[in-house]
Amino acid sequence: MSKVAIYITLGAGIVAWLVLSAWTVRRLWRGWTNDYQRMVYRFGVRFFGIGSWILFGILLPLMRPDDLIPPALSAAMTLFIGFPIFLWAGYLWGLGMATFYGLSD
Repeated sequence: MSKVAIYITLGAGIVAWLVLSAWTVRRLWRGWTNDYQRMVYRFGVRFFGIGSWILFGILLPLMRPDDLIPPALSAAMTLFIGFPIFLWAGYLWGLGMATFYGLSD
C-alpha cells in the first residue's frame, strides 16, 4: 500500500470518527425535565461518561508506559478515541441506574 493511500485512509478514518463524535454529542448532550432524564443524561452521560473518559485518558497512558509513544501522545490518542465510546458507556450506565430505581421516561 502506498503512502498516499495510507494517508487518505487515515484522514477518512479521522473524519469519520469526528462525525461520529459530533453526532454522539448532539444525541446525548441534552438537558433533562424529569428524574429519568436527569439520571440518564446528567448522572450517566455527564458524570459517569465524562468522568470515566478523563480518568482513563490520564491514567491508562501512565499505567502502561510505552517506549515508542510518549505518555502525552498516548493520552491524546486515548482521549480522542475514547470520547464517543465513554459517552455511550455513560448513557448505558444511566439507563441501567434509571431502570434499577424504577424510573421511566
